[in-house]
Amino acid sequence: MLITLIRHTTVGVPKGTCYGATDVALADTWEEEFAHVLTRITQQNLNQHTIYASPLSRCRLLAEHINPTVFFDNRLKEMNFGQWECQPWDAIPRQEIDNWIKDLEHTSPPDGESLGQVYQRTSEFLSELEKKNHNDVVIITHGGVIRCMLASALNLPIKNGHRLEIDYGSFSAISLNDRYSKVEYMNV
Repeated sequence: MLITLIRHTTVGVPKGTCYGATDVALADTWEEEFAHVLTRITQQNLNQHTIYASPLSRCRLLAEHINPTVFFDNRLKEMNFGQWECQPWDAIPRQEIDNWIKDLEHTSPPDGESLGQVYQRTSEFLSELEKKNHNDVVIITHGGVIRCMLASALNLPIKNGHRLEIDYGSFSAISLNDRYSKVEYMNV
């Protein structure tokens, strides 16, 4: 099964803002970015595939324009940064950020979730997906979720997954079969 991972387009939050599970709006440029993404989807005939998406509006909007039949799954939401959500990164106490960065896999922001928890829920989603009889699938989701799925496909330690750059509106793809998984392409 080929899984095409599409990251939502640019969000309309001030630069330097911590956001994840909060349902933030898209940037004013969304229509232009959206047109580019839709052109690519049409060229690759992806609108005919089964589509899964994060229920957050920044993913929902794109998903519903591709195909009105979309399966929304909470496991595809971005990481929950808890008390840090919608705060400027500069306003978050430096010691809290430093402690979090030392062990991203096991440490979470206050009232949030760790990267390991995001990895676990996305891995569970992929395992369930493999058991379904889909040919090819499109998943419209967030940068952190895509990083976790790519790290899982590559069997990378999750602590290194944050090093994978995932641009807004970009496409990545992984192949899953009963013998192995591999990344077909990333961030194009």
